[in-house]
Amino acid sequence: MSNIKSFRFNTKVNIKRKCNENTTDKDILCYRYYHELKELCYICQIDAFSNKQNSFIENQDGFIYEINNIFYFIINKGKEMEEITTFLEEHTKTVFNDFKNEEWCELQNNGLDVEHYNDISKQQYYLLKYFPAYFTEYYNAYSVLLKNATNKNFNILSIGCGSGIDYYSLEHYKRVSKKELNYTYLGIDMIEWNYEHPDMPFLMSKVSDLNEKTFVDIDVIVFPKILTELSNDEMNELAEKILNGNTSKELYFINSYITSDATDNTTIKGIDKFEIICKKLQENNYTLADDKCNTYHYLKNQKGLSNTHSFFNYPDEIIDVIKELPTNCSKFDNSIEKCQQCNISFYPILTGKYLAYQISKFVQNDN
Repeated sequence: MSNIKSFRFNTKVNIKRKCNENTTDKDILCYRYYHELKELCYICQIDAFSNKQNSFIENQDGFIYEINNIFYFIINKGKEMEEITTFLEEHTKTVFNDFKNEEWCELQNNGLDVEHYNDISKQQYYLLKYFPAYFTEYYNAYSVLLKNATNKNFNILSIGCGSGIDYYSLEHYKRVSKKELNYTYLGIDMIEWNYEHPDMPFLMSKVSDLNEKTFVDIDVIVFPKILTELSNDEMNELAEKILNGNTSKELYFINSYITSDATDNTTIKGIDKFEIICKKLQENNYTLADDKCNTYHYLKNQKGLSNTHSFFNYPDEIIDVIKELPTNCSKFDNSIEKCQQCNISFYPILTGKYLAYQISKFVQNDN
């Protein structure tokens, strides 16, 4: 497996140029390329974009090279990012190897919601479709939060954690960033999922059964794709419990939303639910840092996640099977009407189109 990703530029105009005023060599310029995420930023030097074939000067993370006036930017993932790639591949294969032995007919005409997740095949369906993409989304969310937060000690509560995708991403972010982060984490879900992180602290509970003590000293509350499953009454009750229980001066929320097109804010599902908590906190001695309850982040580059995240990986051999599940089913019989109408095939999320998350910071006012 290659450990590099290639980005192509038709002209040098696509690369933002910054001259190095300190250099004495007029043939050498410095070029700064901003990755779509803006967190992967490289300085690469090249021989004034001359016509020399394969002309390049390496830097720590990558290099630019030129072949016949077409410019390429090569990113070396590095050992830390390569470990994420390996993890995503191995985790997905583990789920898939179990999924191969399950009865797939149960996937027919059933949605993915909390009522169905007790079925192991539904959990596998969910993870095969979403795990690598949602891992990437939570990795982004935690990186934004932990880069900007002044506090480096966090107590994190993830409500509706499922198999703990956000916990997996948090652990990998800490390893890759090498930051001195201290945090406790508690995942809460009404179903105990398979494929959980073996070290993830977990509490099986309904949201309605949480009490005020649950939120004492919590600094970060995560809602991973669960807000659409909670009623307005449940959100109001949750807001009251947070208000009456939480003692943190600064309180952050990471909300991951369901969407069919992240660039269209009318498709963001669940953001109206968070507004209930947001407004309730503002009415009760909290100030929202950005003064908006409905802002969210999304990838401007809606193409493949492997183009925006060097670590992203989804095994091709698994895609080939799951996109044609009916014909790959050992019980498939074209003479049976049920098989003729089978619609169990699905396709994994491989682009940024379906990823939208929000980070909100609230500061408790002094009385």
